Amino acid sequence: MWWLTAFVCLMTTAQAQYRFDSWTTAEGLPQNSVTALVQTRDGYLWFTTIDGLVRFDGLRFTVFDRGNTLAITSNRFLCLYEDASGVLWAGTEYGGLLRYRHGEFSALTTAQGLPSNNIEEIRGNAAGGVYVRYPGGYGWWREGRFTAVTDPLTTLQEKTFIASNGFRWRAASNEVIRAVVTSETERAAKLRFIGHTFFDYQLMRGRLLFETRQGALWGSTDARRFFRVQDNALTWFDLGALPRGSWNAQPAQFTLAAEDRDGTLWFGTNRGLLCFRAGRLTRYTTADGLADNEITGLLIDREGIVWVATPHGLTRISKQAITTLSTPQGLPYKVVHPILQERSGSILIGSYALTRYANGKLTSFNVGGTVHQRGIESLYEDPQGVLWIGSKGEIWRIVKGRTERFPLTQFQTELTVYAFWQDRARNFWFATNQGLFKLTDGKLTAYAALAGLSEHEFRVIHEDRHGALWFGANGGLAKWQDGQFVAFAGQNQLTHEKVFALHETADGSLWIGTYDNGLRRLRDGQLTVYKAEHGLFNNEVFRMLEDERENFWISSNKGIYRVSKRQLDDFAAGKIAAISSVAYGVADGMRNVECNAGRSPAGSKMRDGKLWFPTQDGVAIVDPAALTTNTQPPAVVIEQAFINRQTTHWASGVTLQPGQENLEIAYTGLSFSKPEQVKFQYKLEGWDRDWIEAGTRRSAYYSYLRPGSYHFKVRAANSDGVWSDTSAELPLTVIPPFYRTWWFLSLLLLAASAATFALYRLRIGQLNRLHETREAFSQQLLESQEAFARRLIEAQEHERQRIAAELHDGLGQNLLVIKNRALLGAMESNEAAAQTHFTDINESVAVTLEEVRTIAYGLRPQHLGRLGLASTIEEMAERVTAATGLPITVKTAPLDGLFTPEAQINFFRIVQEALNNIVKHADAAHAKIEIRHGAQEINLLIRDDGCGFHYDANEQHGLGLVSIAERVRMLNGTLQIQTEPGSGTTLTVVIRLQEKP
Repeated sequence: MWWLTAFVCLMTTAQAQYRFDSWTTAEGLPQNSVTALVQTRDGYLWFTTIDGLVRFDGLRFTVFDRGNTLAITSNRFLCLYEDASGVLWAGTEYGGLLRYRHGEFSALTTAQGLPSNNIEEIRGNAAGGVYVRYPGGYGWWREGRFTAVTDPLTTLQEKTFIASNGFRWRAASNEVIRAVVTSETERAAKLRFIGHTFFDYQLMRGRLLFETRQGALWGSTDARRFFRVQDNALTWFDLGALPRGSWNAQPAQFTLAAEDRDGTLWFGTNRGLLCFRAGRLTRYTTADGLADNEITGLLIDREGIVWVATPHGLTRISKQAITTLSTPQGLPYKVVHPILQERSGSILIGSYALTRYANGKLTSFNVGGTVHQRGIESLYEDPQGVLWIGSKGEIWRIVKGRTERFPLTQFQTELTVYAFWQDRARNFWFATNQGLFKLTDGKLTAYAALAGLSEHEFRVIHEDRHGALWFGANGGLAKWQDGQFVAFAGQNQLTHEKVFALHETADGSLWIGTYDNGLRRLRDGQLTVYKAEHGLFNNEVFRMLEDERENFWISSNKGIYRVSKRQLDDFAAGKIAAISSVAYGVADGMRNVECNAGRSPAGSKMRDGKLWFPTQDGVAIVDPAALTTNTQPPAVVIEQAFINRQTTHWASGVTLQPGQENLEIAYTGLSFSKPEQVKFQYKLEGWDRDWIEAGTRRSAYYSYLRPGSYHFKVRAANSDGVWSDTSAELPLTVIPPFYRTWWFLSLLLLAASAATFALYRLRIGQLNRLHETREAFSQQLLESQEAFARRLIEAQEHERQRIAAELHDGLGQNLLVIKNRALLGAMESNEAAAQTHFTDINESVAVTLEEVRTIAYGLRPQHLGRLGLASTIEEMAERVTAATGLPITVKTAPLDGLFTPEAQINFFRIVQEALNNIVKHADAAHAKIEIRHGAQEINLLIRDDGCGFHYDANEQHGLGLVSIAERVRMLNGTLQIQTEPGSGTTLTVVIRLQEKP
């Protein structure tokens, strides 16, 4: 059964919901007639114009035409379509069908089999390829071939409409026919309506049919009527009820329709744009900001933004986050300072008059005096319901509807009150440009100079949960507690700050906003600083208002920005390195981004949760509950690469040849909701250690990269701080110059190695020759030394032999004669005294003679030749024992015939000198001499158990050891001395025997 329902469509205020931005040739379009719109899967918007094809990233237009693209032979573009594989198709007038794939254009014309170069419509097919319509025909381009097909609806009279699901609707005389797309062709399915002749007639006259995601069919019948078929119910909409001009003036043609993601429907006509939302139709025209009332293209992008093509430019329609009350809505003045909500719920707006906003109406009235000249600086409603109004040089009160001037005589100066406050103790405070004043029981106390403040112009008052009062001034922050001003932690850090905002959160933190140096948080005696370098939108904090989601909304000279309290706390705790802010300005509905500060209240949170901020052009109103976060991350695309400022092919990567030092990579982030606030990070792997914060800059620059392979990555965040899931990437190779290539370096290394080897050989030769020379010299010197030593020792031995012979043959014989004569004298003398003298002489001479013989023996042992070396050593040991009492154990091997006479003397002297050292220095109890005869060597070991001594072979020693060492060397032997203080001494001599011929 059909149900017929009539609606009267009420108009809504366009400016309260949407913002309109338009582009024409003045902003970069090649021509104002925009005919079709497509958003490709990489995120770009593409437009067709009569003078080129346009690609748009939200900030920059890139135009493709005959002048810069070889495949384009006609600049008159008519239609666009992107197929399932991501190929963009564009239809032209006279230029055939253009295909854009992998960044390259190619043309399909009659030369490739198309029946015509005029392409009027392009659409896709589930089986692949594209359908194209041209004058007088319809066909299918697939796999490089064009096939003409018959449109199953060509016999019908009305124009076909293609729904978003691919179905094609057309109205016939008694029915609506929907052509169902199959894999190969189409078949017509008939959906019969009731057979009312009038309805059928009106349906045939309509210019538009549209199917929503819920399956509702919308259509137009004439210039004044609109219908919807949903759930077998027919609903009519009377367009004649819409304001902004009579629809009867000329017929309206409904040509386009689109549905955004929240179900709002948009209809394009030749007389404006219609919006159907929540059961209401709203008409938008050039008066609202459309570039033209004739709509030639309509698109909803992935972020829900509406794009409208017209013959006079392109229009973007986006939801406004901020609504404004200003002079167009009834404010008497643009400039607004304090804003206060009364207990009654009405809102007071202070400017050069006082305006009350209540029940959607604005009412202005003059307070009195010269307020209309001086302006309202502050508003306050005390607990008794009295409204206080501060002006320059005046204070007014409204008590129970009666306006009265508050006397300034007590202040004794002309001042301006920026804030009022009545504390819990019923003290009434005035924050003024001349200091603080406290009114208690009619007595006024002035506080013109406070410790910790550099200036005393006070701007804001806050009473915390404990009853303490905080006063923000141009020169710091003061605290009043328990009837006096007290110091607090961090006060010195605020001495020179202009404190304009104070806000206390539920956790007890006091948030302190400054005019131009960021935000502070005072918690548990710790002061945390937040500035633009940490992620604030800017360093101005005029007023802070907290919404129900624990976000701070902050006013500044550059607009209003939002920051999460959780992020601020996490930053203070060191959990995150930076915070993110979301900025709102003219693009979001503000008439002027400059907010006003330093008056109280410089913004208020109303009972409905909306936030009101004063600006230079009215009141900016934010409804946080109605705002949605843009969760669509921007697609990131690398657009171009420049080497030494020259463009280069980059699709498969960039290669820097030797001499190419400067690289620029241009990229973009495809978010059309406040694209000027899209932020970027990039990193060149292999060069950058971490992501580089690029801000809103859309280019990366590198110079003098080291040879090697790199990987460039870039990612983006939209205006709500949502970062792209993936990054755009570009491989990069830096080719080294020939002198830095591996082969050149290898050759260089080889040559260097060869040169080094040659130099090494040369040097080794030189060193060898020098060494040989030195060795020869050393050998010569050694031989000379040995010869000299040998001659010296031989001379010594000859001299000893001579002296021994002299002593034996001369002195010894004379002594013997004297001894014999003394003995004879004793025998011949008869006197006892003479006999005694001769006997004494005999004995003395005998002793002397024995000593001479001993000396002569020491100088030249005569037994060597007679008894042999071994026996001579044994006899010498016995003599030493007899002379000193030192027990000496001697163990010798047969030594006869092993040494030459000279060698025997040297060997004997070694033992003799060693025993002399033991007797003189060792203080030993026992000594041992052991001589062993090996196959090729003689081993001499002389050991004592005496005191020992510190021995270092590199140090100089006494003549005894020197003599021993020299005689060992002359015997071609080796000497080893082992001794430590208190451990005795062991002398080991090894003499290699010469082989007998």
